[in-house]
Amino acid sequence: MATVIRLNQLRMGNSDYVLDANIVMSLLIGGKAATFNFLDQFNFYSPDFIINELDLYTDLIRRKTKFSDDQLSFYTLNIFRRLTVLPRLAIDESVLKEAERLCSGIDVKDTAYVAVPLQFGFPLVTRDKPLHTGLRRKGFRTVLLFDEFLDSI
Repeated sequence: MATVIRLNQLRMGNSDYVLDANIVMSLLIGGKAATFNFLDQFNFYSPDFIINELDLYTDLIRRKTKFSDDQLSFYTLNIFRRLTVLPRLAIDESVLKEAERLCSGIDVKDTAYVAVPLQFGFPLVTRDKPLHTGLRRKGFRTVLLFDEFLDSI
């Protein structure tokens, strides 16, 4: 029988976090150089679904940022150099089903973001208050609001 080793069994530190799309969008729109220092302090992960979500809001991000297209491209590249995007393949099917169960009645589009903490044990950092509240009501504690995360560092 093959042994499955999950990343959270590999002595990961307290510096690993999952970011959802609303935080990454805020970083992109904010356009501050200090973002890179912030991102360099921790190991940040997001599921590959983040690419789909950001694609939906590309026009909004372009409108709200003060960057030219070239500057936004450079800035985006530098953010994603510091963010590990995990393919769905890294998540067990049983974990995806549990994440879907947890997200039902809240927002099933967040399933991939909840699956990463379930699989690896990294806290999910979000600005989505209904998601945070709904998950905590269901007993899922590996979730922080962004302000809570900032207060903890």
